[in-house]
Amino acid sequence: MDQIKAFISHSSDDALYVDVLINLIGKNSLVVDRFCFESGERTIDEIIKSIDNSAIFIVLLSRSSLDKDWVKKELAIIKKYIDSGVLKRFKPYIIDDTISYKYEKIPEWIKEEYNLRNIYIQPPFLARKIEEEVNKLIWEQCPDIRQDERVFVGRDTEIERLREKYLQRNLKDRKAVIVSGIPDGIGRRRLLTEFIRKIDTNKDETYDPFSVAMEEDDSIEDFIIQLNNLFFFERNEDLLQRISIINKTEKVNK
Repeated sequence: MDQIKAFISHSSDDALYVDVLINLIGKNSLVVDRFCFESGERTIDEIIKSIDNSAIFIVLLSRSSLDKDWVKKELAIIKKYIDSGVLKRFKPYIIDDTISYKYEKIPEWIKEEYNLRNIYIQPPFLARKIEEEVNKLIWEQCPDIRQDERVFVGRDTEIERLREKYLQRNLKDRKAVIVSGIPDGIGRRRLLTEFIRKIDTNKDETYDPFSVAMEEDDSIEDFIIQLNNLFFFERNEDLLQRISIINKTEKVNK
């Protein structure tokens, strides 16, 4: 199977965000080419070539990108290719928390046809979303891979026990699932992933949650480092030095 290629269009003002994004997803089966919404940097022919060569065409929407005249031209071309069926997968994502899906400079056809309610301020969340889209394509091209990854048997009792525990308390603002006591070697991550898919039917079947695995003798510092490596990317040495001067309660609250 050929590598799946995605094109990410963005404003040069969002380059640091994209650097992190590419670092997160570029090491898998995804080849990423990047272009900026800057007049003169891309010709019409280059845009068309990008569309022809991409399995997924991604546009990162921010106040900066939507303030540029060039983005209007690019999105107009994209719309034409979507309507003609040439471009099958177009994914616009908002990465700027100063705008929302109601922002007046977002074209109406994007507002009407795409769900823009989620804002991906942190690159890891968007990277995970893009990886889910890539997995959909892989499964379409290779049904056997989908079959292998979706096989999940013999765990119905455990799933039901988790579901009962989950439903025993107030469900408002649930952000995480924490499970202890499941020994190594029996697919803890797979079990919890399947459980989340069961309780949240809005999750795609390619959904892959963020996870942090803790051992009995791990410390709060170990937990903080894992979270940092997932979401914040501060140097671990700097982070440990910074948190070494605060007490345990402050570490938990921060």
